[in-house]
Amino acid sequence: MSVDSTSGISSATNSSRQTTAGSDAVSRDDFLRLLVAQLQNQDPLNPVENQDFVAQLATFSSLEQQTNQTALLQQLVDSMQSNSTSQALSTLGKDVTVAQNEFGFTAGNPVDFIFQTSGASDVVVQVTNQSGRVVYTEAMRVNAGGQHSYTFDGVDENGNTLPAGAYSIAFGGAIDNEGNVYELPSYMRGTVQSVSFDNGAPVLTVNNQLVYFSSVQAIMERSDQE
Repeated sequence: MSVDSTSGISSATNSSRQTTAGSDAVSRDDFLRLLVAQLQNQDPLNPVENQDFVAQLATFSSLEQQTNQTALLQQLVDSMQSNSTSQALSTLGKDVTVAQNEFGFTAGNPVDFIFQTSGASDVVVQVTNQSGRVVYTEAMRVNAGGQHSYTFDGVDENGNTLPAGAYSIAFGGAIDNEGNVYELPSYMRGTVQSVSFDNGAPVLTVNNQLVYFSSVQAIMERSDQE
């Protein structure tokens, strides 16, 4: 993932705006010059018909409207980006719940998750490492539907602490007639460690994992500050 600085994003955005504005201005100026030249050089014995002139003015009006709409749309995009940036920066140091099953683990730093069931169910938790190898499996039973909390402490079935690195977690629920396990909706919860930007999109670092701000489901004050 390419991470750009805020200033770089602003510069690129301004450059794009100037290019677009310049291209719109040239289009309108060219049209006006052509219209004036046509009027100046028309044959007095065969002047421009009224309906032709009205049609040309209508075309110019349409160009003006398109330019204005483009400007308004750009203002809306700028406003939305500004709001998204402000909201992302405000999450720094807070707890967030994100639609993410990949996480970074370091010893002594357990990772919190939330998974959801539609009713009472047997659930299988499976953790895989960066190479795709299953490093931890756990079976459990939940007695009701809804959201359930789960904390992964990074200790395998043999009591050994897993090495620091990138992992992913999956919560398996109901099993169909063919023995396939359906993966349950799950979310990661953690503290926002930093905020950066990827092509203008806010990116948060949560549990040593980069996640897009758009994947945030909830924002809360840190549990140890409540």
